[in-house]
Amino acid sequence: MTHVGRYLGPATNWKTMQQTEAQAILAASLNLWSIWETNPTNASYFSDAQGASDGKTEAAYAQSFGQPKGTAIYHTIDYDVQPDAYSRILEHFQAIKAANTGYKVGVYGPYGVLQYLYQNGAADYYWQTYAWSGGFLVSFAHLYQYQNSVTVAGINVDRDRILLDPGGWQQIMASTLQRGSTGDAVKTLQQELNTVLGIKLTVDGIFGPSTEAAVKSFQQQYHLSVDGIVGPQTEAALKAAYAAKSGTTGKVQQAISLIQQAQSLLKEVE
Repeated sequence: MTHVGRYLGPATNWKTMQQTEAQAILAASLNLWSIWETNPTNASYFSDAQGASDGKTEAAYAQSFGQPKGTAIYHTIDYDVQPDAYSRILEHFQAIKAANTGYKVGVYGPYGVLQYLYQNGAADYYWQTYAWSGGFLVSFAHLYQYQNSVTVAGINVDRDRILLDPGGWQQIMASTLQRGSTGDAVKTLQQELNTVLGIKLTVDGIFGPSTEAAVKSFQQQYHLSVDGIVGPQTEAALKAAYAAKSGTTGKVQQAISLIQQAQSLLKEVE
């Protein structure tokens, strides 16, 4: 087990993650991803107004747990969605994105509606359930839920496969860097950006407009979400790129080469 997905929300809700639980998960060096769910079990739940409300409310709970900006919060679609509801669900997620304050938007649901939302750029992260999916799996899923209600270490859980980085967070990521950040972590960031991009940022430990522009340039070049925020995904990509550029490890370069070859083969298959 490397990752745990848990619900945000009021402490009075039986399924909501408690602060002590979040601390225990992170202290165990597990990666934590967040879920927002109220009652998304039929088409009538989804609307512009509900999406806007969800986007604001879930961000407030995420902040209360210390979840770093730039990480994902997954919103669920928990029923057998029919195509006639796709457009209103899209509007719902567009409203979430507009109301959200710095967090990435994730979506959980079955195959068909995820395909539609992905084609319309509705979310940043995708978590598919096997339920109502007819045995199909989307090619872009970050998470795949393949089994429900099993017991692990005495706890009833659903099992998921991690297919791509799901945008979760760890204790070490509590200091997500963005404009206004200062300190040694910013100096390290500036040094790494200089090496990777071949630029000459002033290494002063101040995350200002120039550093933000460099981060966005890196994100664009490495096909990440371009928001100028150094969250888990951007940091991991930058560390790998820096190691390759600076020659600190030949294995990293070899891994990158292998990944590129695999991507090329996948494109040929497609």
